[in-house]
Order: sequence, then C-alpha cells, then structure tokens
Amino acid sequence: MKKNGKYYPLILFNLIFIGVIFFSSLSSSIRLNINKTNVSEYKQKYFSQGKIMPEKINYFILKKILIIASIKIFFGAAYIIWIFRLLKTNKINFASRLFLYAFSLSLFGIITGSYPNPLELLKNFTLDILFYKTFDIYVFFMLASFFFPMFFLNGSVCGWVCPFGVFQDLIYRINRNINEKPIAFQQFKMTFKISNYFRFFFFIVIISGIVIFNLDIIAAVNPFLIFNPILLWSGSAFFSALILISSLFIYRPFCFLFCPFGLASWFAERFSINKIRVNKNKCSSCGKCVDFCPSGTMESILTNQKTKPDCYLCGTCVENCPDKAISIS
Repeated sequence: MKKNGKYYPLILFNLIFIGVIFFSSLSSSIRLNINKTNVSEYKQKYFSQGKIMPEKINYFILKKILIIASIKIFFGAAYIIWIFRLLKTNKINFASRLFLYAFSLSLFGIITGSYPNPLELLKNFTLDILFYKTFDIYVFFMLASFFFPMFFLNGSVCGWVCPFGVFQDLIYRINRNINEKPIAFQQFKMTFKISNYFRFFFFIVIISGIVIFNLDIIAAVNPFLIFNPILLWSGSAFFSALILISSLFIYRPFCFLFCPFGLASWFAERFSINKIRVNKNKCSSCGKCVDFCPSGTMESILTNQKTKPDCYLCGTCVENCPDKAISIS
C-alpha cells in the first residue's frame, strides 16, 4: 500500500469529482437550460450567426452525458497511472506505442464522444468568468480533472488521453518506420519559439473575440467535434481535415500552434512531479535522443535551455537511449 501511495491524490480527486458530477446530474435542472434545445436549432443559431448566445446553449450537455463524462475522466486517470508505470519501466516500444495510441483514440474519442474535452472546457470556463460573470462548479471540476494529472505526470493528458492529440500523433508515426525515420513524406520540426508565439497569439484572438466582438472562434474550428459528428459543420470539418493531413509532415500541429489548453499545460509542465530527466553521469552525448524526439524537447534539456518545448511523453527517448541515462521520475 505504501508503494502506491503516490497515486492516492490522483485517485482521490477523481473519486470526489465523480461524486460531484453524479450529484449534479440528479439535480432538477443542472443550471444548463438545454433540455428543450433541438440539435438542428442549435447548429442553425450557434454556427450560422457565429455569436455567443445569451442562453448558456453552448454547453449542450445532457444529464446522462455528465455521468458518462465522470466515468470517462476516472478511467482516464487510471489509464495515466498505467501509462506511467509502462514508461517508467521502459515497456513501451514502437509497436506498443501505436497500439496504445489507437486504443486511446478509440476509447476517449470514437466510443465516448467529444465531451469532455480540454478545449471546450477551457472555453466554457472563460465564458463563465468573462461573459456570464458566474462560476460554474461543474465546468471547474471537469477542467481541474484535466489539469491535475499534469502536475502528477508531465504531458500525460495531452500525450495519452486527449483523443485529437493522440490522433495527430498516430498519423505522424504512421509515416515513420521502426527507426523513427520518415517513410513516404519528409517531416519537419517547427521552431518552438515561433510556434509558441503563434499559439499565444491565437489565444489572444480567442479571448478578444469573446470579450470585444462577442464571437466564439473555438466553435468555428473545434476539431474535437469530429468525435461528435452531429455537431460537426463545414468550418470545423475543413479545419480538422487540414490539421490531420498536416500531421503527416509536422508533429502535432494543432497542439503546438492553436490549442489554448496546450499553452496552459505548457506552463504547468514546469511544476510536474514526474517528468523526463537525464542522468548526466551516464549520458555520453551521442545525440540519439535528440534525433528520436519528435518535439525538440530533448535538445532543449541537454543544452539546458530555459524555454523547453512541450513534452507529450511518447517515451521514444527513453526507449532508444543506449546509455540508459533517460528516465521518467
């Protein structure tokens, strides 16, 4: 029991979260005012006008979806713990990584749908504070359930639970062989400072659209809607397709260029308890980890750069280090 004590905070938080969501789902109205909303009316009003509606119609959550969301997040936490144990013992290789990505995509995206997703939750939380001048405890708990594991394990949510992030990663690796070399198309590493500035700029555009112009930009491009096709419209479908095609050439383009939650989690990563660490006494500076790392994180770690790119904890550096100098601890 003592050995697994480090997992208790994560498990306890999610148990409390499930209790809150189940209790809220049994309440009379859940303060969401969507029971009489028709799907076609939602799409016609919300997407055609591109405006934030005065009603809290943008949540579009039924009571049963809240229950499914709570179970989904709980299994996500358990999955993160399992992935952590596999990474820590270096049991994830090229083949198993592809299988686990496909499993994550199926479980957290295709089967269970688009909600909850960090992009929508972050938007709704921002709308509550800046637009509706309220504090929604349900959205807060859901959003916190995405942030909390980031402090336990660096990049765990974005790297292994986020279905659209995993989808991009899977497409990127389909174009790579077992030696992590491109197969059909040349692949490129973006300069992190440029991509991060662009991501920050996009975040400012989103907030400005809400506060100044009363526009919901995320609703227009939300790629998570591909897992809930009934809400998918031409704009988000085109944007999602463009991102997924780009994933053949660039590692996680949406995560690095657009995702506001990715920007927030990038700040949170520096406070993570468990992350990629290099034992300089064992490291021979062969540079293999830099070659295998798709995001450029390992180069920044080895050169002691202050600004490090997002690490999505794929584990390729741990798997391919000949000196066994890299660990997740």
